[in-house]
Amino acid sequence: MPGGDALPSRDDALGCAPTNVLTLSAEEAGHACSHVELGPHRAIRATTDIAAVPIMDRTHTHYVAELDDAGDDGSAFIGLRLAPAAATVVLFDAAARLVAIAADGSLVCPETRSSSPACAALPDYEVFPASDTGDIVLRLGPTASARVNLVVERKR
Repeated sequence: MPGGDALPSRDDALGCAPTNVLTLSAEEAGHACSHVELGPHRAIRATTDIAAVPIMDRTHTHYVAELDDAGDDGSAFIGLRLAPAAATVVLFDAAARLVAIAADGSLVCPETRSSSPACAALPDYEVFPASDTGDIVLRLGPTASARVNLVVERKR
């Protein structure tokens, strides 16, 4: 896994050229958004130690990633469990930028990178295709925010 300055930037991630085929309907985005208000809620502490990232492994859950331990550039890491039979959708607030990284350090390109006006609390989302590779790491940031809100959903 790469570290420090070797990590890809968001601009590098844009080279993935998402197809944006798997989009969220207003109903799907609204459902995910309801978890911000209604829960369940789960706080996780993002870290600069890629080897010890907390894993977002529950769907229909509002995660609040605390960035108290972010690096000098305001970035920190959390893990995401991908599903073998369904695409994984990560909705997040505008405080963050995401870069997905595989265990070997390569970029994991989202199928879709977009936004939805149906959820003001989580306006941006990325969809990762069904995969049996297990967990990936998400770099959150750089951001000046002390926390990032995220919801994980599955899309069949």
